[in-house]
Amino acid sequence: MIIQADTSAVSRIDSALARAWKTIGLLTLLSLGLTVVVGSSGPIAHAAQGGAGFCQIDDPSKLAKRAGTQSPRDGIQLLANHREVAGGEVISARLVNVSDAIVLYGAEFRIQRYRGGMWRIDPSSPDGPWPRSAKKLKPGETGACYRYIVPEGQPAGRYRFLTMVSRGSREYPQVAKFDVRGHSE
Repeated sequence: MIIQADTSAVSRIDSALARAWKTIGLLTLLSLGLTVVVGSSGPIAHAAQGGAGFCQIDDPSKLAKRAGTQSPRDGIQLLANHREVAGGEVISARLVNVSDAIVLYGAEFRIQRYRGGMWRIDPSSPDGPWPRSAKKLKPGETGACYRYIVPEGQPAGRYRFLTMVSRGSREYPQVAKFDVRGHSE
């Protein structure tokens, strides 16, 4: 018996499996606290310069310096580890609390794109489901790390992380802006 395979279907499956393994590999490297840089020959993992990676720094001042900010301003601030990324790269953001109050935050975040004079949820934005739990962020602490893998072919433009924090009965947004370089629409 001779079985004929549709070579284009086999090729598509091979490609999908390769992308899945690449994603698993990237997530594994990130979970180990390594910085992942996507170069022309593929992803390269390396320990961040100067010690711990962005998502392992617990001191708000050191985290702000790593994010390219002199120091976090008073209050709550969402900081990103890059100002500019390209498709296939990973960008992370974290909350820092330099206020004198405890705030609550969750695991959920969105990616928005600035277009037509407005910020809108980008189609590539993670949409959960996220666990419904509030984490406390005490004064002088840094929050959990939000990670976003910029899709290959993502349109160039201005983007931002968006998450909500609450203090008492009031909820308010925190944002960290970044640019995506690459494909024009």
